[in-house]
Amino acid sequence: MTEHVAKFRPSGAANWRACPQWVGREGTSEAADEGTLLHERVYQALTGDVLGATKGLDPEQCDAVEFAFEAVHDIPGTERYYEQRWPLTPVTGEHDAFGTCDVAVFNQEANRLTVADHKFGRVEVVAEDNAQLMMYAAAICCELGLYDPELEIELLIIQPRLHRVSRALIDMAELTRFAVDIGHAVERYGKEPANPGTSQCKYCAQAGTCEALSKAVFNSVVDDFPVIESDRLMTQLQNAVDIIPEVDPSHLARMLSAAPLVEQWLSGVHARAQSLMESGVELPGFKLVAGRQGIRKWSDEKAAEDFLRQHLEDSQVFETKVVSPTKAERLLQKDARATLNDHVERAPAKPQIAPASDKRPAIDVTPLFQKDSENE
Repeated sequence: MTEHVAKFRPSGAANWRACPQWVGREGTSEAADEGTLLHERVYQALTGDVLGATKGLDPEQCDAVEFAFEAVHDIPGTERYYEQRWPLTPVTGEHDAFGTCDVAVFNQEANRLTVADHKFGRVEVVAEDNAQLMMYAAAICCELGLYDPELEIELLIIQPRLHRVSRALIDMAELTRFAVDIGHAVERYGKEPANPGTSQCKYCAQAGTCEALSKAVFNSVVDDFPVIESDRLMTQLQNAVDIIPEVDPSHLARMLSAAPLVEQWLSGVHARAQSLMESGVELPGFKLVAGRQGIRKWSDEKAAEDFLRQHLEDSQVFETKVVSPTKAERLLQKDARATLNDHVERAPAKPQIAPASDKRPAIDVTPLFQKDSENE
């Protein structure tokens, strides 16, 4: 019997909560497969096999597993649940729906529930207002009967490759409000129009075919044209490009804020077109061609070594150089890493545009003006 897969999954909660027409992408990837492996190894370490958990992993993966293990091991509490399936039905109303939470720890003495999730990517994720963690917290409270208004709920996002743990604290009142909002999102799902946005469109399977997204993109880019007509699209877009050097700062800011949405839409359109063409559908004005070939590599490195040593000196066959600082950091013991930066230099960071909500401080652009003046 095939296991029921929840429609309203915590991993996509932020997206289907924001857009009633959001559809998650299926399939897997190399990064997703590695993430699954590392989740399994952290679970292996947390359940007692600390040495075996890193067997067969490269140094960076070993560090990631060790970081995640230590972060969870330090959470106080005797009631501990690792990779536990929790019923989602009390939260979403979906029959026979379950979700697997990486870590849940209930500290009865402190009256605190900690819910944690491992993220093995390199894109920063925050615990504050994290719909995935809050949805798990609501499900766990229902299952364990934790209804105390004084209960403290700690949310953790553990990111080993960024060497960071993001924390947020909420109370039962905030969690209850979130659960009510989730119920409303479930009621709206599939019934109300799509609500395009940078976050939800990024992981939506319909990004390349969504009319609401297309309209939002065109109305953002072609700001001076309220009605988008397909037969005039190229002219309108060209006009929008032409006015960029002349727009005022406020207009430019509006256009810039739409850039991520435009990029996601273009990515979705390209993926949809390639999928159709690879299945035999013809698109007027386009064709499939062979892309750039992959890099050359030895099919059998040992056989290649034997071949080369017959014709070349060993000094020509083998190359040696100092490993990079990044690789050295993975190989060194923790006490030696403290002085690693004494031997490292790096180019200064280049200015980069970011939204005002970005946590990084704004840079002082005065030196940039001075440099330009000196070059004049």
